[in-house]
Amino acid sequence: MRIDQIKSNPIYNAPLTPAPQAGQKTEGKAFIDLLEGMDTTQNGAQKAVYDLLVNGKGDAHEVLIQQKKAESQMKTAAVIRDNLIEGYKQLLNTQL
Repeated sequence: MRIDQIKSNPIYNAPLTPAPQAGQKTEGKAFIDLLEGMDTTQNGAQKAVYDLLVNGKGDAHEVLIQQKKAESQMKTAAVIRDNLIEGYKQLLNTQL
């Protein structure tokens, strides 16, 4: 095989990660969607409590379910935040 027949792709032009396909979510977008969903759940739970207490509309059982779902999502977000902070601290302490 002759050397001039070999075609190479220079490393400085190679992407670090493959580009996402159409309709495929990236990690950052998925995290933003998670936060937006959490916000929607929190707002829905607050509205359900308000409607039950002020307007007398709704079922107490359903309101409690919505509250627990919102609480669970907040706990999950707190764990993710704590893990991110811990990872950041570990990066800062890494010696090169």
